[in-house]
Amino acid sequence: MGNRLFGLNEMETKYVMFGGFLPVVFPAMLPVTHAEMARLLSPHIGEPPTSAGFVGADAAGNINAYGESFSLGLKSDPKDSPILQRLITG
Repeated sequence: MGNRLFGLNEMETKYVMFGGFLPVVFPAMLPVTHAEMARLLSPHIGEPPTSAGFVGADAAGNINAYGESFSLGLKSDPKDSPILQRLITG
């Protein structure tokens, strides 16, 4: 149910992980690249982007990081999935 609040079943969702522990999730429909989001937030977060890609949810409600960000030149990291799971579903 928590993943529906973020619309993960209805639309593509991007993420940028900062410092390996702090994810920022945003709708892919926004006209913002991963790199633009990282440039905007990194000075405020105080950590560089360490991975980036997309967020998906399977039928069981498991949250998964996948893909990569071409604008940042970073791939998703399998270790990001449990962090995103906690963020999105609590």
